[in-house]
Amino acid sequence: TLLASSAASDVYKRQVYAFIASISALFVYIYRFSLRGTLNPMIKDEKIGQNIVLLGNGPSVNDAIIDLLTTNSVYAVVNFFALSKYYQRLKPRYYILSDGAFCCELSFNTMIADLIEHINETTKWKMSLYIPYRSIKGSNIAKMFTNPLIEVHFYNDIPYEGKYVIPALRDYLYRKGLANIDIWNVIQAGIMLLILLGYKTIHLYGVENSEPNSLKVNEKNQAGYIHELFYDKSQSNMELILNEDGSPMKVCQILFRYYKTFQGFMDVNHFAKKQNCRVINHTTASLIDAFERV
Repeated sequence: TLLASSAASDVYKRQVYAFIASISALFVYIYRFSLRGTLNPMIKDEKIGQNIVLLGNGPSVNDAIIDLLTTNSVYAVVNFFALSKYYQRLKPRYYILSDGAFCCELSFNTMIADLIEHINETTKWKMSLYIPYRSIKGSNIAKMFTNPLIEVHFYNDIPYEGKYVIPALRDYLYRKGLANIDIWNVIQAGIMLLILLGYKTIHLYGVENSEPNSLKVNEKNQAGYIHELFYDKSQSNMELILNEDGSPMKVCQILFRYYKTFQGFMDVNHFAKKQNCRVINHTTASLIDAFERV
């Protein structure tokens, strides 16, 4: 009887804890939303067909691009893709930005300024560009896109995820574009947006995410990795991974980031399946194991 009473007490405590944690997760989301969210996310573009190709910036894009150029696919690209020689040939329908550097004025640098200028100058077709709504209160990057052919849209990147969220509420907020997974990678943001736009099959290329394979520690105990980009071979040297204050990250911190990144892909695929959307990864050397492979 004593054991049964103790077990019942433990169950009750766990239930109380779960309830409090659930309320706390909701209040954290509401607080974040009040600071950098919008009730009117601009995810209203008309989709073109059922299938779309989402291109990352991994080195395998160089191998896939010739075949892709022979198709009449609809394309979505991310972050610095416009700096590649293929940008004007592919004429992507969507351009997705998802990096703190695009949202914080203090993070702006020459490379970002050059990217924006290049997009403005070279885009000769109608294109929808998506940026996090929080950028309005940071860099306000939207006003820098002056090309009339570029339609700037905003999306919410405020996370509502985890063990103690309310599943039905989470799915509703995702469908309405009012919340997101905990985004650690621009491809995650891209897939979530394309699902909301109504695409039912998303083909991924250039999404290696293989940085863990090249993680190294130098003689100064500084951790970094070889970050290869298909459009910039000069960035194949070791790149240190830094905290916001400029100090080097420790390996345990980096591995935690990788964990969050790959868990994020699992969360994306979970939502995709709920929306009857297939996400197919065509990247041979990709470490992402969340999606269907070809």
